[in-house]
Amino acid sequence: MKLYLDLDNYDYQPERYKYAVEQMMLTLFPEERPEYPPREGRTLKGETNAARFTLRRSPVWTTVRAQVYRPQGMGQAAVRVGSGQLDRPPEQVYHTLQHALKMAFYQAGTALLGGEPPWGALTGVRPVKLPTRAMLAGATEAQACRELEREYHVSPRRARLAVECARASLAEDRQLEEGQVSLYIGIPFCPTRCAYCSFVSADVGRALKLVDPYVEALLEEVRRTGQVLEQAGLRVRTLYVGGGTPTTLSASQLDRLLAAAEAYLDGAGCVREGHEAMYDIIAHAMVLEQYEGRCVAGAAQALQSVPPIVRQMLTQLKLVCAYEGGGS
Repeated sequence: MKLYLDLDNYDYQPERYKYAVEQMMLTLFPEERPEYPPREGRTLKGETNAARFTLRRSPVWTTVRAQVYRPQGMGQAAVRVGSGQLDRPPEQVYHTLQHALKMAFYQAGTALLGGEPPWGALTGVRPVKLPTRAMLAGATEAQACRELEREYHVSPRRARLAVECARASLAEDRQLEEGQVSLYIGIPFCPTRCAYCSFVSADVGRALKLVDPYVEALLEEVRRTGQVLEQAGLRVRTLYVGGGTPTTLSASQLDRLLAAAEAYLDGAGCVREGHEAMYDIIAHAMVLEQYEGRCVAGAAQALQSVPPIVRQMLTQLKLVCAYEGGGS
């Protein structure tokens, strides 16, 4: 897709504006790849696969406009921001403009597509990051949900899931005591790529030969991390298994990983069985992709819906895996 950025006088780190537009392009049109034609002699006449972005400033408002050209026609949308917001330091201006660019692109694109993706206009972030930040600033869960739905067009179901995860994450943070740490284990492989995601990850089908050596290296890192923590007198309270998608590993690979964590990491301070809210998040995290529709609201029911091999691994480790990512 040809991308035309006409943002005169706002060239602070222009590659970052390109990145924002490219992420939205991949959300709306995942089959496309970006092209940037030269300014000289370019024309949009007859275009069927292009997007143009313009910025027009007035004393009161600055309007960011997106025009999207596809075979089915042309869609356009405009987002206004207060002109005073562009008189701030360059970093703040960037965040204002990149959001306006993405939202204008999103509105123009979805008007052509006739529908919206479940995660709405979110790109390049963990969905839980926004409600966590809002709740830390004093917002209620209902207000955090509304922000996701109204500002980012996230579906109500996905917004509720993100807020549930934020609640669980914040609850664990509040219980972290002196000498305790939370650990993250990343699995950088996915069966498919979530539209909003800009994390480093690889399609497991294309990167299958990398999985085994990655797991071997990860097991060694778990062992060495355990040594470092022991020397520092630190104990693990929570273990976060994310990515990526942890269930792209086989049952035996997951079993080896969890066994290594249990063997080398001091989990004396970990939350044990019975933490229902967190087990509900585990159920979402571990099986939502592979066993779609079988995760239910009640934690006990959710665990019963998990195949025995997965349930055995969850209870064997006796640690809590908090899920902050977002399935598609």
